[in-house]
Amino acid sequence: MCDDRDYEKRVRLYYKDYDKYLIEIIKEVIPRQLASLYKYDLIIDEALKQYVNSICDVLNVRIEFSSIRKDVEEILKSKYNLVIVNDNPLKMKCYK
Repeated sequence: MCDDRDYEKRVRLYYKDYDKYLIEIIKEVIPRQLASLYKYDLIIDEALKQYVNSICDVLNVRIEFSSIRKDVEEILKSKYNLVIVNDNPLKMKCYK
C-alpha cells in the first residue's frame, strides 16, 4: 500500500503536467476560434476578454489570458494573417 503523502504528491504532479498540456492546447484553440469568428463575420461589439472566456468555458478551462496572449497573437499572425487592433470591443484586421 502506498503512503498517502506519496500518492498526493503524484496526483499534484499529474495535474501540474495536465495543466501544462491544456495550456499548449488552448494556445492553439483560441487563435483558431478567433480566426473562425472573424472569417464568418461573427465578431460583435464584445471585448476580447469575453471571446476568450467563452472559448475557455466551452472547454471547461480556466487560464490567465495575459500569460499566453503573446503566443496567441503570434499564432493569429503566422497561421491566420490576423492582428488584434483593439481589445474592447474586439477588432481584428487581416493583412497580406
